[in-house]
Amino acid sequence: DGQAKLILSSEDILSEYQSVEVITWWYQTKSAITFDDAIEEAIYTLLSSESLDASAIGEKLTINITTVAFKLSMMEVKGLVEMGIGGEYEVR
Repeated sequence: DGQAKLILSSEDILSEYQSVEVITWWYQTKSAITFDDAIEEAIYTLLSSESLDASAIGEKLTINITTVAFKLSMMEVKGLVEMGIGGEYEVR
């Protein structure tokens, strides 16, 4: 309809296009993620339910901040998480 719309997440784009094939692909891709690293898996699982900054992640998982920062950097490179507004990380 030619009007701009606010996009806050990839789900917003998928719902706009309402393509069953794209939506199916998206959810299959998200569910197919496997981890070789238990800490990265724990961080990903935690961030799947809420956005948090590195300090909060460390506190909730009882992992030192240096390890959390390193793992988050690696996960960003892999495209698993991204830093959002206010320094909080979220699942991509």
